[in-house]
Amino acid sequence: MKRTPITTQHVVLAGLLAAFIVTTWYVLDVRPAHAPASESTPTAKTSTFESDELHLSFKYPGTYTLVKREIDVNGSLATYLTLTHTGETTPEAGEGPTGLTVAIFPNPKNLDLADWLHSMNSTAPTPTSGFDFAETRVDGNDALTYTSTGLYESDNVAVSHKGAIYIFSGSWRTREDQTVKDLGALITSVDLR
Repeated sequence: MKRTPITTQHVVLAGLLAAFIVTTWYVLDVRPAHAPASESTPTAKTSTFESDELHLSFKYPGTYTLVKREIDVNGSLATYLTLTHTGETTPEAGEGPTGLTVAIFPNPKNLDLADWLHSMNSTAPTPTSGFDFAETRVDGNDALTYTSTGLYESDNVAVSHKGAIYIFSGSWRTREDQTVKDLGALITSVDLR
């Protein structure tokens, strides 16, 4: 196999991905299937994200601002939806605020969800202890949950749908963080079209 030399572009892309993953881990908190469900604190306003192109819609508290980004990952465009509390900013290449992240990765080889997660390397949040997945469901689809560790702990829920892998992530400082509850509510509202 021919090895590609590491270029400045690779280093910058790795830095951007690391910053996104850290922000994602810090922001989101998804309860694993074996953890008790939490109620989201009611807010005066709920927002809805809808995209026919991404085959996805979900609701989230109006206290968040959603930013959509597309990033080249291994020659394919991945879509990142980052939700941070309104008014908070993420410094460039710095520690981000808590929030929620939805990452949508192309799955052109139509790999099984567990196989895709095993092959992801640093593309998406990597499981903390090997590949200790728990089974769950998202909008009637089989899904896997796992915890990852970076700068912060993160709970992740992954589901395969229409040629893509969707990873809903939540990072937290403590399990009592509001993002833990908000991610659970977001997952419950997901509509994969």
